[in-house]
Amino acid sequence: MEKEVGTYTVEDAFHLTGRGWALVGEVTGQVGSNNYLAFPGGLVLRIIGVNLINIRNQSEKLGLLIPDQFTSRQELLDQHIIGATAQILE
Repeated sequence: MEKEVGTYTVEDAFHLTGRGWALVGEVTGQVGSNNYLAFPGGLVLRIIGVNLINIRNQSEKLGLLIPDQFTSRQELLDQHIIGATAQILE
């Protein structure tokens, strides 16, 4: 069974052509590549990259890169990813 090492609140997302989706938000605990995000409702996504993102006139946010399995930002909204808090699993 996976061990929970933190939580991640997804505030927004954007697509990086050829790389996947960057989820933008805040982390509590620890996170790294090859961890997983477990969302309420059972959706689990693998994290393939972690980056700091500087947002104009705001504090730094943590960007988590996930595989390119969604076709649009609307799909992320429909799947209740944007706005959700996920468990970070090792």
